[in-house]
Amino acid sequence: MGKRRLVRDVIGEALAAPVTGYFCRDVSPVSRLGERLEFAAMAGEREYKQAVASAYAAGTGHFLTPSELFAPWYSQGIARWILDHHHEPLRIVEFGGGSGANAKHLLDFVRATAPDVYARAEYLSVDVSATMVAAARDLVGHPGVFEAAVADASGDWSHLVLPRGTPAVVLALELLDNLVHDKLRWTRDESCWVPTGQIEVLGEREEVERPLEDEWIRLAADVVRRRGGPPVRNPSLWFFRRRHVVDHFVPTGALQFFANLRDHLPNHSLFLADFDELPKWSLFDPDLNKPLMSGDRGRLLGALVLIYTSNQWCRSLLFSTVNFESSDPYRFMNADVGLTASQYATLGTLAFNVLFSAASLVAGAAVDALDARVLSAAACLVWSFATVALGQMHSFGGVAACRAAQGLAMAATAPAGYALLARAFDPSRLASANAAYASAVSVGGALASASVVLDERLGWRNTFAVAGVVGAAIAALAALVFARVPVAAPPETRGADKDSATRDAVTFPPAAIAILVTTAVRFCAGFAIAVWALPCLRATFPDRATDLGLAYALVVAACGSASALLGGRLADACARLQTSLPWPFSRHANAARAIVPALGSLLAAPLWYAALATPYFSIAIAFLALEFLVAESWIGPATALLATEVPPASRGLAQGIFTSLTLVGNAAPIAIGAALSRHLVDDLTTLLAAVVVLAYLASAAGFVTIASLLKEPPTTKAD
Repeated sequence: MGKRRLVRDVIGEALAAPVTGYFCRDVSPVSRLGERLEFAAMAGEREYKQAVASAYAAGTGHFLTPSELFAPWYSQGIARWILDHHHEPLRIVEFGGGSGANAKHLLDFVRATAPDVYARAEYLSVDVSATMVAAARDLVGHPGVFEAAVADASGDWSHLVLPRGTPAVVLALELLDNLVHDKLRWTRDESCWVPTGQIEVLGEREEVERPLEDEWIRLAADVVRRRGGPPVRNPSLWFFRRRHVVDHFVPTGALQFFANLRDHLPNHSLFLADFDELPKWSLFDPDLNKPLMSGDRGRLLGALVLIYTSNQWCRSLLFSTVNFESSDPYRFMNADVGLTASQYATLGTLAFNVLFSAASLVAGAAVDALDARVLSAAACLVWSFATVALGQMHSFGGVAACRAAQGLAMAATAPAGYALLARAFDPSRLASANAAYASAVSVGGALASASVVLDERLGWRNTFAVAGVVGAAIAALAALVFARVPVAAPPETRGADKDSATRDAVTFPPAAIAILVTTAVRFCAGFAIAVWALPCLRATFPDRATDLGLAYALVVAACGSASALLGGRLADACARLQTSLPWPFSRHANAARAIVPALGSLLAAPLWYAALATPYFSIAIAFLALEFLVAESWIGPATALLATEVPPASRGLAQGIFTSLTLVGNAAPIAIGAALSRHLVDDLTTLLAAVVVLAYLASAAGFVTIASLLKEPPTTKAD
């Protein structure tokens, strides 16, 4: 059995453990602002948010304090208040002093405006991080006035040299949200909420309920009880619950901080400053009143995933509404419009992908210069209308025109999405974020496959209308989310830097070129499966058409998305285990990430062959599930490697090229369709198996080559 610990001790260790704690690592999580923000030049809130997002992206840490963002005015405002209310001699103690930005600007102002007060002043900055205390000593200066010490605001202060007998000003800026919390369980009886236990952590993750024994949790419970009990969501629904139980975070760290102030600095004036707006809790959050966590990245990723899901659903819906073994014009487009196998292959590839690939290059360049959020939402709206229109067409030419419109609009999705993620996520987590984004390909493809159910009930035309209307709703929802989520603006380049960036964009490093070449080969396998897998399996199992559509949808959604998500997580995990991997994956962290797509492609080849070779439906689906589970692990690591290998100002262009390679990938399904139409090969199963297996094996070799070419990643964020 593992050791039981209070929740506040677990949080405290994660935040402040020497060396490994969030605030105590060698690289501080608090960024420094390189150049002051030019507020007078900003037209409004949007430009301000873009400037702040750019400042975040340019820093090496995870956040900027108001003392940095509004330097020196923020600290000077606090100094004016102190000078108006101070007692001689001036004694200031700042808890959570961080890197010392506030102390520096405040003392600079006092020295310039009240030199007599400054001559007798003392300023003590206290922080839990030795890294930040050292940074503050280097930054602030003011010898004889300023000192910094390591201590936990909610812990032991006995070693601090504090002005205990004289009046003191205590500053706590952005401190309360970083103090530890405990977790309290409440049970409701007939009339009120009663605290029944404290939650403790057993081992690493398991939560257990214990009797309410800790004095600080008891004190917090008493405060909450006097205020009417814990907050609950949907109180009108509690009548229907058998057991009225809720877990509630309580700020025991803040209580300890205030108790320390009472005991150690009884004659103090407290200046608190923290967030004036907090993210609203989500209906899907398991805990209420939890410590503040940034949700911007999660909301951004969620909106992008929805857009990409709509993209793939509308894009792949064509493949689920075609069956050359049927003449039913209500259910199948080919029977209604009169499509041949060659025309179907053209609609699935050339009619869509020629414009899609060309537009991807333009969209990639646009992403590096424009607001990618606006581009994403607008593109989603356009392809949604094109999808509805496609369902109203009665000729091959009309369908092809709508597919072309879809291709033009959908070209913006991947370049914009991956560029936004690269600006929002740290490189150490980018593969995981990209993998979560890429899982939308499987989810959207699964929705398209599952649309056979809609097709049977509504017909192919109404099925396209449903997909288009849902896409338009997603575009509207994403626009609302994007309006509330600031994202780093694209890096600016001027003069010689712009010329250099242009040369870098044209002459990508060898590893980036290898990634793009391998991607083209991997797309050949993916698009051959996307276009021909269902027709091939329908021919093998003609009496299981409906079962096949649902099973294929489940495989694509569950196994494909799981593979994409696990691929990113495994790649980031392999980066931490690089020394245990074989060469060339042991070269450095980025090379280690390449082992996931290499192994995935290698294992997918025999599994795909087995799925097509077996005459048994259940066995074929089982092999297909295993194939998707390993094959789709490639895209998260691949896009993350490409983002870290090219210059930041060219990431959109690089992703545009990456996406445009779908045109090369579609050569495989086009060739298959041409070979069947000309009777060069009559057995679709054999042909499809050979093309996909060869593409998988070539992709595996390509990722091994990539690992040998990748340059070592920088130790800090690139942008």
